[in-house]
Amino acid sequence: MATNKLRSTSPAPAAASATSVTDAPTPSPRSATRTPLERFAIRMARWVGSLHVAVIAMLILVAVLTIGTMVESYYTGKLAQELVYRTWWFNLLMGVLFLNILFAALKKIPWKRHQTGFVITHIGLLLLIVGGVVNSFTGTDALMALVSEENEQAARQGVLQESNLAKDPDQSFLEVRWPKRYGSEVRGYDFHPGTISWRSDEFFRLKLDPMLNVLSWMAHPIPKSWSVDLGHGATLEVLNFYSHANLNSYRAVKDDSKIPDMAGPAISLELKNPRIGEKLTAWLGTDTARSMFQSVQDIALVQMASKALLSPAQLREFQNPPEVGTAGNCGQLVLIWNNEPIRIPVATVLGQPAFPIGNSGWAVKVNGYYAESRSGDGPYDLATELKKTPFNPEVALEFVPPTPNSPAIAAKISSRLNGQFSNLQGRSLPAELQAWYHAPDYRYGYDQFRAVLDLAITQDGKVFYRSFNSGTKAVDGAAPAAGEAPPLGPMMTQGKFSFEKTGEIIGNAPVVIWGAMQWQLRIPTFYKLAMPSIAPENKRPGLDHPQYNAAILCRLTLGKDSKTFTVGKPKYGRAFENIEVGGERLQIAFSEKSIELPFAIKLLRAEETSDPGTRSAASYSSFVQINDTRNKAFEESHITMNQPLEYGGYKIFQTGMDIDRLPPNPDTAKPVAISTFTVSNDPGLFLKYLGSIFLALGIATMFYMKAYFVKPRTRTPVAA
Repeated sequence: MATNKLRSTSPAPAAASATSVTDAPTPSPRSATRTPLERFAIRMARWVGSLHVAVIAMLILVAVLTIGTMVESYYTGKLAQELVYRTWWFNLLMGVLFLNILFAALKKIPWKRHQTGFVITHIGLLLLIVGGVVNSFTGTDALMALVSEENEQAARQGVLQESNLAKDPDQSFLEVRWPKRYGSEVRGYDFHPGTISWRSDEFFRLKLDPMLNVLSWMAHPIPKSWSVDLGHGATLEVLNFYSHANLNSYRAVKDDSKIPDMAGPAISLELKNPRIGEKLTAWLGTDTARSMFQSVQDIALVQMASKALLSPAQLREFQNPPEVGTAGNCGQLVLIWNNEPIRIPVATVLGQPAFPIGNSGWAVKVNGYYAESRSGDGPYDLATELKKTPFNPEVALEFVPPTPNSPAIAAKISSRLNGQFSNLQGRSLPAELQAWYHAPDYRYGYDQFRAVLDLAITQDGKVFYRSFNSGTKAVDGAAPAAGEAPPLGPMMTQGKFSFEKTGEIIGNAPVVIWGAMQWQLRIPTFYKLAMPSIAPENKRPGLDHPQYNAAILCRLTLGKDSKTFTVGKPKYGRAFENIEVGGERLQIAFSEKSIELPFAIKLLRAEETSDPGTRSAASYSSFVQINDTRNKAFEESHITMNQPLEYGGYKIFQTGMDIDRLPPNPDTAKPVAISTFTVSNDPGLFLKYLGSIFLALGIATMFYMKAYFVKPRTRTPVAA
């Protein structure tokens, strides 16, 4: 019977079908007049705003955020920004999500009352995406270093007490000086190499893990390159970028017939302390373009004592320095005539008439003492010089020849370029006349250094050392045998700073220095004649290490001539490399780009708190003054590691402090600190906050209106 009833009602579907066709809405005149392109655009908008696209885009976003978190965890946030969050494909994904959310809302026009929460929620999501994109393209995240008081040494490194310039580590700058063409102008060019080295070359082989390889290719599918037209037929190209390079490396000069001006001795140094597991490897050279000294854990100073190769008489002076504190405020000058030394306390003869140099017939007059090698800058004042830190003390001399009416010869001698006269201005002195200068302070004003190691190279190619120490003197002799622990001794924090020992370094045999700490000194490589070189190395991407800096391989072309060279990026300030090509001299510098803030920050005082019983820093804080000349606002504030300063849309965070890099104030004996800040500005922050408010409000509205709580449908009974 049931079957018969069904059969009897079989025409009903046809009727229903006919009814649905009859009742179907007829196309509106507007839709009937749309062009094929308009209809295609509408279909695409509906597809982009569909749930299918939303699900796929969200799944991709979750995967991308997972990868970005892994990169940030294994490497650095900066690398994650470069390879994931600020790439073209991530912005494309954000664009797809934006359009999906936008069209999902627009396709429901005209909106009904119960869709109010839906619309508000989608507006909030759109604002969040726009805020993130705005910050990605226009946000600021820069670094600023300030010194707690005016300091000339810090100023040479580009660190001032007050500044409105912050360095953006994500943006670099190439600067070019061309005096012949540009005059005094310095031209700058934006250069954004990224965080990862570009490629392998003859000097370097790039090694990345598979994930970084894929992400790097996705972020930069076209091989990186950079060039700029300098005008006047000159072109500067960047051939390769090295994220980690040793700027203080050296290479041997093989062709003695073409010795460059910058060539000189160089030593590869290795200092190891088995007791604490520390090891320092560094190059020390004597060229004027590289540092002649290194710091060990901020407690010891290692340096080359002279640029010159020492004669036997100079070696005797090197190995027998005056007792600490006895050389006088201006140091002790030693003039050597025919291997006979004449010791001259500079302070006692300064400004006095010329006096004879033994039986040579020559006479010498000491015209000035300078705490730094900058004599001739302004009027001379001895009292002012004695107040300065003896960073590179120098003595100005005047030699009177034995021949009557012969003009005097001006010269200088400094402790950092010891054993030789400079500033002779084309004149010459007798070969029999040699010199050595004992500085007034063997630590050069760095009282925080409790140990000093000086190295010197003799004319016959031997390497000698001398050590100073604040602890108990070490026992002369060979280093401990392999596997044998060094003898324990008192800590180096006590004791008078004094001369410890001296001797020759033979081969690779280690020498024990700095008594109580038992450091082992070795010289793996020694070049009697070497040139400064930049050595790229394969290090973990994003690694920030004081021994390594970024560097670039460049080619400068002028007419038909070209030259390939490397330029390093210093941690502080900038350093110009002199390049000669086509008979012209240019200077190239590679540095971080400066961002000008609308206000200046002045560091008034910096404080460091250490953990009890240790030297480890527990927290940093800085007292600063904001100087806003535009708004005529001058206010003081206290910045701590957990309490940033907010001003003018910027946030200033305390990120670090260094109280050992600079010598203490000579007048107050208080340390001079360098405080480091992160200056952050997020222009899209307001949009993010507003989007979050809209998102929360929209969700609350949907719950309040119960718009999407669907009630179960009741089935209408069918009449029999």
